[in-house]
Formats: sequence, C-alpha cells, structure tokens
Amino acid sequence: MESLQNYDIFIVCASQIPYTVDEINAIYDWAVAGGSLLLMGDHTLFSVGTKDLAKKFGYSFYEDSIYDDYLASTIWPIYNNTNMIIDEFTFHVSSIVLFYSGGILETPEHSDSVVFTDNDDTTWWTNGATNANDVTLVSKNAFWNNSTGKIAVLSDVNLWDHNDFDGNGILSIEELNNTQLALNIMNWLATPNTITGLPIDGTYLSLFLSLCMFVFIGRFYKQKRKK
Repeated sequence: MESLQNYDIFIVCASQIPYTVDEINAIYDWAVAGGSLLLMGDHTLFSVGTKDLAKKFGYSFYEDSIYDDYLASTIWPIYNNTNMIIDEFTFHVSSIVLFYSGGILETPEHSDSVVFTDNDDTTWWTNGATNANDVTLVSKNAFWNNSTGKIAVLSDVNLWDHNDFDGNGILSIEELNNTQLALNIMNWLATPNTITGLPIDGTYLSLFLSLCMFVFIGRFYKQKRKK
C-alpha cells in the first residue's frame, strides 16, 4: 500500500497476470482510504488477471464476448440512451460502441450500473449462445462505510483503444461518444469525493443566497415593527 500513497488514481487495464493476495489487499485498503481505482476487464481470457481483484470489490467479469443479432455489426453493438443512466459518466454522451465487449455479472451493493445491454432477447453471449440481457458494461461506486474512495469498472478497454477494429478509418476511442465517456470517467475519478455537504455550484449557491436574503428581510421587517 505504501507504493500507492503518492497516487490519486490507479488504473488496471485487463491484466493478464493475477495479483497476489497481498497486492489485492493493498489496493483495496488504498482505495477505501480515498484512492480512485479504474478497473478494466475485457472479453474471453483478457480478464483473467483482474478477476480476483474485481471480486475483492464485489465485481465479477464473465469470460465471454457479447453480440447483438438485432444490429448490422453484431459483435460491435452500439449502446445509446436506452442503455445508460443519466449521471456524471454519461454527460453529453448519447451513444458509444464497444468492440468484443465482455460483461460484468456481479456488482456490489450501492453501485450504479451506468451502461448495460438491452433486455429484448437480441443480445447474446458468443460462446454459450445464451441471452445476455441487462448485463452491466460500465459500473461506478463511490465507496462505502464513510470512505471517500471511488471505483469505476469497465468490461472493455476500447474506450482508450487506438485501434481501428471495424476498418472504418476511426479509432476506437474516437467512435461516436467514446472519447466523451472516457473523459467523464477520468474527471469523476479525479474529483475528490465528499461524504457530507452540498456541492457549491450555481444552483446551490443561488438557493443559499436566496435563503440568506429571506432571513435578512424577515429580520428587517421584524425590527421595523418593533420601532
């Protein structure tokens, strides 16, 4: 854990070498103490090195890839607004594409499934030929037990990939809104997590000033009546 103390964000990108028990515990303790972890798996055996680490945080990857027989590019499904919740990750994101994406089968309590597959029986696991309805692809968790740590979990690394898998002349990271989603995730991880208190943005500041004004006016008229 000492080697992580000087870092705010730790990125695990589809590791092929499993972490030791001591390493897993050190990463977990660092994250719970306030670190931000980006944990990425991928399809088939590309998640083998991250499986035990993911389980420590309550996640599990499925060693298979997803395709959608409703789409023209079945192994490169496009996920749009119907496959996303509205939050920090999906700000200005209307559609993304993931190439040979795996899936997240288990997520911990209080986590958010941000991007997920359809539930219309058109999405399948490639090897098992069974439905992959409502499978989580991107998840986030601002930590538990009064911790200030964060974890973002992805079942695919293509958001940061500079390959042109489908041969359309566009790199994976530049497809649709992939770049925006990647930036949103990193911004979320880099922003300190506060357990209590309201964010001081324009909305909350206006409400606060309005409340102060009402209190001032109320006291002003009260003093005036006394006179």
